Amino acid sequence: MARRPPWITNYLDIMDRLRLVLYKFEIGDIDFDLFIDEINKALVNCGYDPVKVLVSDTMTELFGAYSVYMPYKFASRIYVSTELMAKPRTLLGRVVMHEVFHHVLYQRPPTPLFRLAPKRNELLFFITLPLIILAVFIAFSNSFLPYAVLASSASMVVITALLIRALNSHELIATALVVYLVTGRWVKDWTYYQDDNALMNLRWSDNVKPREITIM
Repeated sequence: MARRPPWITNYLDIMDRLRLVLYKFEIGDIDFDLFIDEINKALVNCGYDPVKVLVSDTMTELFGAYSVYMPYKFASRIYVSTELMAKPRTLLGRVVMHEVFHHVLYQRPPTPLFRLAPKRNELLFFITLPLIILAVFIAFSNSFLPYAVLASSASMVVITALLIRALNSHELIATALVVYLVTGRWVKDWTYYQDDNALMNLRWSDNVKPREITIM
């Protein structure tokens, strides 16, 4: 088992609260609406903004996913598909929790790399910025054109690589946090992101399973 990162101690309070909420949902103690309400109570009590959860096949099909997190300044949203809503509670709860951890990581990035992860509506801007700079050079001076093309191309490659790395890290760590929530083990493995059965079949560890179920 890999060593858990030192920054995870900054999230133990919210994780303890979300662990209880997820466990109660999986055993059928609360329904989906109350599941979301209690997630938001946990977020607010730990100093995070609440998140709005909406069922939308339009948004999820756009990104080819069961669910999508969209960070916004005033009201971030999680879109879930009707297909996911029809899945077993175990999968539904853990996929939603994955998106909740995106919200947590966006609001309090654990490392500088996570600060680079753009919001989905900012992604196009970052990628097209070198092209905008190139257009300005072309407009004002043809003598600098070869240098502008070279600089613009290099900038685009670097920016794209950093964005891809930041976004991939976001996905992998959000998944690892769900695994940690259920098992108490720090595992960074794309299998739990790509394979529904792998995520759903994770068993609750006795070391982290809530002992007492109480209504928060």
